[in-house]
Amino acid sequence: MEYIPPSETIPLFRKEMLEKDVVKLKMFFYKVWLKGTAEGEWKVTVPELGQSAVTALVLQDHFGGEILRCLIDRRKYHYWNMFPNGQEIDLTRSQFDHIEDKPDFATKKETERWRIEADLNTRERYEYLSEMVDAYLKLDGMGNLQELFTEE
Repeated sequence: MEYIPPSETIPLFRKEMLEKDVVKLKMFFYKVWLKGTAEGEWKVTVPELGQSAVTALVLQDHFGGEILRCLIDRRKYHYWNMFPNGQEIDLTRSQFDHIEDKPDFATKKETERWRIEADLNTRERYEYLSEMVDAYLKLDGMGNLQELFTEE
């Protein structure tokens, strides 16, 4: 799937994603988060571990908006999304309940997609996750994550 610039994105879902929708989205990602899509250590019991950058890229592909980042212990970054309606969605935040490193949300700022993709390892992990998302969507007869929220 190719990146959709925010100006061209028309969200199909309601103006604000409800908590149940965020849970539905996270449950979908539990199927596709794998060791091969994670940065560093990964545990099957904490599948969101090391998945923030690639997840933020895939969500931007499907929903548009911006990618936000903050520092983790002055060495690494944690990433999440701000959808076109301004709502922030962080599917991987719960990983910090299971590790010592903690994000410093006071350092939050928008970041450009190319900065994340500049790292070859991250780019390869993103491509793998994107392929997995597309495969699972196809199995469910869908073409985009937004279709999880279309009302019948």
